[in-house]
Amino acid sequence: MATTYIGIFSDGTSIEDISLETAGRIEDIVYILKKEEESSIHPTTYTLIDKNGNNRYLDKGNFRLLHIGADGMYSGANHRDIKIKDLRLDKIYNYKATQHGATFFYGEVLPLLEKLDEIGSWEMYQKLIELDKAYKEIEQLKTKVKTLEDKLADR
Repeated sequence: MATTYIGIFSDGTSIEDISLETAGRIEDIVYILKKEEESSIHPTTYTLIDKNGNNRYLDKGNFRLLHIGADGMYSGANHRDIKIKDLRLDKIYNYKATQHGATFFYGEVLPLLEKLDEIGSWEMYQKLIELDKAYKEIEQLKTKVKTLEDKLADR
């Protein structure tokens, strides 16, 4: 099993395939992901750790990143399961991150935790996603109606 580390800076940039020792010496690194690859046929796993190599949780308000699932691209799934806990309600929710490699952490997990902290509720977060999808569908339908009206007017 090959184990390497990824140092992530506050602006989202990262240094990949470094040693834990190196990650611990770079003061500007905000997060460290431990990357483990068993073989080319097994999925890559990531674990959030501190500079001493201990597993750590990431809390934003009432929400905690509990678990980062293995990269699903090897199992035919196009996502990785992320477990988020609402500390206030003591409930665990699943999120499907679609970005592969280490970018899922800064590109999806951190924005999700920030959004959940801002909204304060997983259920409300889900409702806002549904509302956004409905709004986009309405806009598409309006465009189709306009196109049909224009075609009828040209006749």
